[in-house]
Amino acid sequence: MAIKCYLLSSRIRQLNHTYYSLDDDTDVELFYNLDECTHELYNIMRKTFVYEVEVQPEDIFECDKHHLKATSFKIIELVDLKSIISLLNFSSQTLKEIYRIFNGEASKAELVYTYKKAVQGAIQWTDIEQIKFLAIISQTRIELPPVIISNSFGMSLIRLLEFYNRPYQVDPLSYNSGYLLNRAICEALKGRNKFEYIENESIEKLIKNKNFYQMIANRKLTQKQFEEYCEYKLNNRNENVLRVLSVAAGYKILPKYKELFYPFVIYQDPELVKDIMLRNIRYNLAARLFFNKGYKIKGIDYENRISDSIKTAKTIFMKNDYKYI
Repeated sequence: MAIKCYLLSSRIRQLNHTYYSLDDDTDVELFYNLDECTHELYNIMRKTFVYEVEVQPEDIFECDKHHLKATSFKIIELVDLKSIISLLNFSSQTLKEIYRIFNGEASKAELVYTYKKAVQGAIQWTDIEQIKFLAIISQTRIELPPVIISNSFGMSLIRLLEFYNRPYQVDPLSYNSGYLLNRAICEALKGRNKFEYIENESIEKLIKNKNFYQMIANRKLTQKQFEEYCEYKLNNRNENVLRVLSVAAGYKILPKYKELFYPFVIYQDPELVKDIMLRNIRYNLAARLFFNKGYKIKGIDYENRISDSIKTAKTIFMKNDYKYI
């Protein structure tokens, strides 16, 4: 039976999709209850979105009294912002001000003024002001005007502007800085609530794109386009493959391409463990991945290598004993 948890994420996730705890999600904490992760919810730059997720017990490899860690997790739904705000330790007066925004009681002039100032970074960006900004950008009663992003601070808000479909434009002067322009595109990919739409593109052209990494991380490529990337890498072995990232994003790895993604693909297909062992790929890393998936390598002293939280997790959630290889 699946276990319900909560994930705090810096980017949007695809609903009903399974992600794997690698790359940026390595050792990601999945909280048992929503109110147990409120201490993480104040910095909207880092933890922008909150999701309810499902975890299979056999995938859990670490736990404590507040959260667990697992090799994979399935995205179920985005948690409503109001549900999150109700759990934060704000005064009744502050909560009243925030709900005035949601209920349409705040004037348009007031909201637009605060909204523009926030995007410009011209407010004191306290915990309360961050939540007020989230309330303003997410409310649906008042149409917000287009804003111009002209500095690094504004760039960090693009993912929210994208997610809530708020009009914005990057200042053309920023185009003179390749870094800022690429960052704007990167942030947009993190917040754009659209998945698997890049297809029929030239792979040679795609892999030269500075944001190709983000296209895969945020699942913008279709499965077919991803397989074309795999085919290209299969025929160009001298080039690096985004192995960890591709597995973490949950793209399906077809049998003919699995070797490209050793040893990380074991999180998707544990039956490959023996084949990966024979390849002698980064022994220590592979050993850790194997252990998380319920395999032990003969001759390794695991007793002195693993923490108490891992031992506890395996005692509670593992149905069967470890398999030895």
